[in-house]
Amino acid sequence: DVAACLYDFQRAQNVWPECPDVYLHRGQINLLADQLDEALHDLNTAVKLKPEFSVAQAQRLYTLYRCALTAGDILSERGDFKESDKIFADLITLAPDSGLAYAHRGLLQLKWKQDRDAALCFFIEGIQKDPKCELIHELLGQLSVEKGQFNEALKHFDMAIKQAKTQNDLSHLIALREGVNAQLKVCEQYKISISDVLSNIQHEQQKFLMAMQEKL
Repeated sequence: DVAACLYDFQRAQNVWPECPDVYLHRGQINLLADQLDEALHDLNTAVKLKPEFSVAQAQRLYTLYRCALTAGDILSERGDFKESDKIFADLITLAPDSGLAYAHRGLLQLKWKQDRDAALCFFIEGIQKDPKCELIHELLGQLSVEKGQFNEALKHFDMAIKQAKTQNDLSHLIALREGVNAQLKVCEQYKISISDVLSNIQHEQQKFLMAMQEKL
């Protein structure tokens, strides 16, 4: 319960307003809730109160990274694809071991150029650099479904589920996995060609990828 957590942290702040741990942990909760402005404010405060606080410094840098990803997505939504791509490219250079920028840049290729091969290259490179990136596993799972590679899709969804950080993410990923699992079992039981199933779900996959762009 995010609201209850934030309420408790506010009470703690009222009791001890100079405690950097309060701001660190509240910042982490805000980050999980995708409240980036609030998270950055808290982490800036934690670092200000205790400049040598290495955990807060690291979380602050990660939050700035997430803010930059959001800025890139906003540019994409406005149709400024080149500038958006530049931001994601710069983030990959700055943090080459984080999969998120590869995921966002791959999604941009789908939206900007409808280039699935380029998107897949970014996803694969990202998962090689960051094997635990939840988002890339989800995206690779979706692309595997489009290709009729249901078993491969299940592997990626299972990996994404292991890395889920919130209940909503977990529920979403389980629903994706079970949907594919059900389709696979039906094909096997009734000897239905997977290619026939694919013809019925292509439209849904397109809707999903567009929804992912809006979500990010």
